[in-house]
Amino acid sequence: MDTYDGFALIYNRHWGPRYAAAAPETLGPLVMSRIPPSSGVLDLCCGSGQISRGLEDSGFHVTGIDQSTALIEFAKINSPESSFSVADARRFNLPAHFQAAISLNDSLNHLLTIDDLRSVFQQVHACLLSGGLFVFDLNLAHKYETSWAGSMGIVDDDVACAVVASSDVPRKTARFDAAVFHKTGEVWVRNDVQLVQSWYRPEEVVSALEAVGFVDVRVTDRRGNPLLGSDVNKAFFSASK
Repeated sequence: MDTYDGFALIYNRHWGPRYAAAAPETLGPLVMSRIPPSSGVLDLCCGSGQISRGLEDSGFHVTGIDQSTALIEFAKINSPESSFSVADARRFNLPAHFQAAISLNDSLNHLLTIDDLRSVFQQVHACLLSGGLFVFDLNLAHKYETSWAGSMGIVDDDVACAVVASSDVPRKTARFDAAVFHKTGEVWVRNDVQLVQSWYRPEEVVSALEAVGFVDVRVTDRRGNPLLGSDVNKAFFSASK
């Protein structure tokens, strides 16, 4: 699974706040309306913690894990009342005391095999209370076939990056290549970051969830409406223990 360490400062400044601003549209109907107030929530692949902060501000007790040490350090600053640790989503060990677990912003597309995805599902299932809720999203094939590829750049006073995204549809592989430049004193230091994603058919994901014991599996859009058509970029999955 990829690590965002070399991209963490850019992510914290530009990606995290944007994701957090969009999160209530998803978390409201799919999570917050379905669990008791003050519930314990696991933020899986929590990034720089801005979504955790939104949950924290809404009265939930949040635990976040991410494989990136650098992102976890930002998360501890951004959501100081939450609990964070560095862990691989396929191999973590937390007690079964969560009413809900979430993983947003195509984080789980970094799992490159269905076996890896199933390992994540097993870990999440184990840490949920009976009846606990798991909500996550995944980019679908249409995203990588039509709108993933492209380039962009960001320039701040002390950090800059150039990004090229590409996809190999026959091999079900998408890449995100970034050249990141950090300013240290008067010197700019370059760090190259490569992130890789893959994608799955919704029925594969549903089958993997059910195989580890999840029930009431639903595939929807971000507002909980049924997913219709094949020209859809992202699906939201919810399941209960």
